[in-house]
Amino acid sequence: MKKLIGLLLAVLMIAGTVTAAPFSVAALDDGNEPSYVWFDNSGFGYDTVWTYFWNNGGEMQWPGFEMEHVSGDIYRAEIPDGMVHVIFSDNGSPQTDDLALQNEESIYTIDGWEKYPPEEPTAEPTEEPTEEPVNDITVYYDNTKAFLETPYFYVWDDSDNSPVT
Repeated sequence: MKKLIGLLLAVLMIAGTVTAAPFSVAALDDGNEPSYVWFDNSGFGYDTVWTYFWNNGGEMQWPGFEMEHVSGDIYRAEIPDGMVHVIFSDNGSPQTDDLALQNEESIYTIDGWEKYPPEEPTAEPTEEPTEEPVNDITVYYDNTKAFLETPYFYVWDDSDNSPVT
């Protein structure tokens, strides 16, 4: 019986080394939203943008796979589970340095990693005047040389530098 189990284990070990599956770049469907890495090609000028991922225990075949074109010079690729490093390339050459993936969705530009998508600036709320104007003020402006579509003016009180409403 021990010889049979030993033989079976030996066969399984040999079969395991022969039938090892190639590395797959498909992320497992764990029900979570996929994570993407983004690439801005405007500073690189690659004809085709490729991405290559790896970690300390597995890698894919070089040069990886072609990234999805989003718009303009922006490309993205879904990050396979467990990957911690990336290289961007023009189908293998030229290529970026070996890069560590960021903890949040980021875009790699000619200047390095940046948060992506960038946060939209928030508009400051406009305040309604709280008092009725004390004096009627008329301001005249000659726009013939400045060509401003909509000129804006700021008027203040010299006594305390507060805006005049």
